[in-house]
Amino acid sequence: MNKTFSLYLDVVRFLAAMGVFISHLVMPRWTSGFFPEGLAKTINLTGVDLVMVFFVLSGFVIAYTVHVKDHNWEAYAFNRGTRIYSVAIPAIIFTFLLDNAGISFNPADYDGWWYADHSLLNLLVRGLTFSNEFWQWEFRIGSNGPYWSLGYEVWYYVLFGILAFGHGWTRIVAFTMIALLVGPAVWLLAPVWAMGVVLYWAYRRGWLTPGPSAGSFVLGAVAAVAPVAIYGALRLSIGNDLVNVGGEAVLRATGLLGTVGRAETFLWFWVVGALVTMHFIGVALLVQNVKVGVPHTASTFIRWLAGGSFSIYLIHYPAMHAIDAMMIGETGDAGDGAGDCDPHFLLLVRGNL
Repeated sequence: MNKTFSLYLDVVRFLAAMGVFISHLVMPRWTSGFFPEGLAKTINLTGVDLVMVFFVLSGFVIAYTVHVKDHNWEAYAFNRGTRIYSVAIPAIIFTFLLDNAGISFNPADYDGWWYADHSLLNLLVRGLTFSNEFWQWEFRIGSNGPYWSLGYEVWYYVLFGILAFGHGWTRIVAFTMIALLVGPAVWLLAPVWAMGVVLYWAYRRGWLTPGPSAGSFVLGAVAAVAPVAIYGALRLSIGNDLVNVGGEAVLRATGLLGTVGRAETFLWFWVVGALVTMHFIGVALLVQNVKVGVPHTASTFIRWLAGGSFSIYLIHYPAMHAIDAMMIGETGDAGDGAGDCDPHFLLLVRGNL
């Protein structure tokens, strides 16, 4: 893979994690209304959209590792498992400890939908089986709202692994059983993750690296810039309203309306995923035309930051809750608590942007 393109993906991964952090930081709960309500809600929803950047990147990286590194299911399962559990286990334990520390200082800060009181054993069982988003069984990991995405992504790893390494009827049966187990919410966002797989497949085939030329430069520039402009215009003008009209009709017709949580705005997330994918296509075309010299020290630092993005994503929210609770005289207002990736907040904001 082109080193510049790979480095760019690392930059995006880190910036997306920081974007999610900032989208939570501007909530009235933390800022006491410093930011205008409409602006705070828009930034917050942008943070939810940034999770779709992770989905596309995840699909791309997993497809890459299967093609380049993990040539059998044993290696695939070991590498994916160690990567996920090395972060998920500490994240759950730290969430439990931070929540209890915050509650000991100010219980009122945790009196709302943004916190679910569970034992550590319950958190570990549901969190480490990644069953927190199955069907209608949404299970919040304490105050750790961002953990929801692992209940999607990990099962995409499993399903992709079955397709990549399974054979014959065993593959069909295993795929079907897992698909039935995880439920419709996970299915609805699977196309976004699959966009990353298709992106890598196109990259591997050489379709995104036809060689330096004026045509590929212009096409790359347009494909890289246009999705950012389109997304900004959509987010500022219509939010999720118009994009989700068809989605609501589909969910109502299938009896799933109100049962799939965050995936209820799946059409909007598909649009965001497609824009992210188009942007990456543009960058892939550009980097073969523009030579970017990145010092070794800088590239090492970027990869170090990107390596920590997963931990930042999973730890920052319970840490913010605990810090807020521990600040004397700075108690949270339950009425201002809405703001992370909660589906009810998404439904509320759709009508208010």
